[in-house]
Amino acid sequence: MTVSISIDDERLFDLFCNYLPTSYADFRLTDDEIDRLREWKNDNPKLFENVAFANCFETWVWQYMKADPNHKVEFTDKEDGTKHKMGWSHVCNGTSTMAKEFPRHFNDWICENDDFTTADVWFQCCLLGDVVYG
Repeated sequence: MTVSISIDDERLFDLFCNYLPTSYADFRLTDDEIDRLREWKNDNPKLFENVAFANCFETWVWQYMKADPNHKVEFTDKEDGTKHKMGWSHVCNGTSTMAKEFPRHFNDWICENDDFTTADVWFQCCLLGDVVYG
């Protein structure tokens, strides 16, 4: 059986924020990538007029990916330096992958019982299409 649900953007953003700034995260934004996103934010102030946390880099990344299907953000693997790009389609596909392949973590998130592990599973599904790092 296939079940479809509608997910609020704010809940997705919360999951993203649970992952990105932690020291445990396997993937990072380089300073150059953060500077590029800051510049884009400054060039597009209207996109941030009614956005909570408009001055947080997580918000810049999120708004950038959502603004254009061609926008991709580059994340660097902190272990080996491999670069991976993520855009809004990756977020959508990765969320579906998490629901199908990792239902326990998906349920934790839906029931607002998520933690860094849940965010890590989701982020890897989005960025890599699967959980590569255990």
